[in-house]
Amino acid sequence: MSRVPAIAGKIVLVTGARGGIGRELVAAFLAAGARRVVAADRSLQTPGHDPRIVSCVIDVTLEDSVAAAAEQFGDIDILVSNAGVNGNVGLFEDGAARWARHEIKVNYLGALNMLRAFGPTMRKRHE
Repeated sequence: MSRVPAIAGKIVLVTGARGGIGRELVAAFLAAGARRVVAADRSLQTPGHDPRIVSCVIDVTLEDSVAAAAEQFGDIDILVSNAGVNGNVGLFEDGAARWARHEIKVNYLGALNMLRAFGPTMRKRHE
């Protein structure tokens, strides 16, 4: 079993940082001693007033948006792909297929975009 790296002194990026879980993740990383937390979301709204929080506008569904963030914040140690949606639409309700496509775009492809953009640099830095 591999060791979980210590958070103290690390640079963390959290997507979906404006939502409830995202805000709590940002707070938890700060409390654990993260050197900086990049709070990424579709709008520029800082979840808190700690000077270690840096806001970043990112749309995880757009590869160009993710690539720009990776260019700007390529020094992260920990990536938390927390952005997600749940349409809460039943299978037989109007708009179910549209919501399912949107959920896949954000929840699956968004996480994939983040990993593909940030993963190689993170991996290289930690080899």
